[in-house]
Amino acid sequence: MCEMIALQELNADKIRSVLLEDVPVSYRTGARRFVDFLTAKEYGVTAQGLQAYMRALEEAADAGEIASNTFNYYRAAAINRVKQVLEYLEPGMNVAKKYEFERFLRRFRTRKTDQSIDHSKALSRKEIQRFLEECPNQTIALMFEFLASTGLRVSEMLGIKHSRIKDLSCVEYCEIWVLGKGKKERTIKVGKDLMHRVREHFSGNEYLFHSRQLDHRYSRSYVSMSIKRWGRKILGKDISAHTLRHSYATIAHEHGVPLQAIQRQLGHASIQITADMYTEVRMSWDKQKELFS
Repeated sequence: MCEMIALQELNADKIRSVLLEDVPVSYRTGARRFVDFLTAKEYGVTAQGLQAYMRALEEAADAGEIASNTFNYYRAAAINRVKQVLEYLEPGMNVAKKYEFERFLRRFRTRKTDQSIDHSKALSRKEIQRFLEECPNQTIALMFEFLASTGLRVSEMLGIKHSRIKDLSCVEYCEIWVLGKGKKERTIKVGKDLMHRVREHFSGNEYLFHSRQLDHRYSRSYVSMSIKRWGRKILGKDISAHTLRHSYATIAHEHGVPLQAIQRQLGHASIQITADMYTEVRMSWDKQKELFS
């Protein structure tokens, strides 16, 4: 499959030159991202490189780092650029090979872009508590609790630095400056009991979530896959780290927390995004009866 895309060796400068040549205006940002990924990882223009890039996009989307629309845009830009390279390397491709190539590209599917949340997939407080009680992996249990208690994205949690944590002596919580999407900062609150347990378990000098054994920060994919695996074992259902973000918002909304407060906690760019995701525009039968009774 590798030979189907890369028909000859191209050095890094040539890759960048070919991939960024005659890029449609709408794909320029996505093309640069794709090229930067390939050159940084030294994949070249290969099937393995495209597969690795798509996996990275999937992980980012699963973790809530990029929206489905953004995923679809980056996917389309990458495929557009791979086609550009193939035309450059083999302009007279025969029909059979072109069909094989198109079939390969169809493996990388788009994601649904409906932003509404299936509230039935959000975890209840009882399910969250059950996971915490039954998970034997203390590292994952603490990360799970931290995500469920804050609604943070995985990368936001893993990016927390000790220098950005403010311990307030007069209250029961700490204030943490979090770096979110678009490098926008916001402040969240975390209970001191949870913070104490996290600090006791993790030992980083710079970052809060730091592996003692491996002596580096945990990866987003490790956290996401671990939560998914333990979710199946303990709860018998497919969950992801991003499920905890939705669960936080759903529980908060059900308990009457104002949408503005949920928006700020989640770091959404606008309150309309929060409203579209977590507000159900259905009227209960009891409310309907009250209108004309």
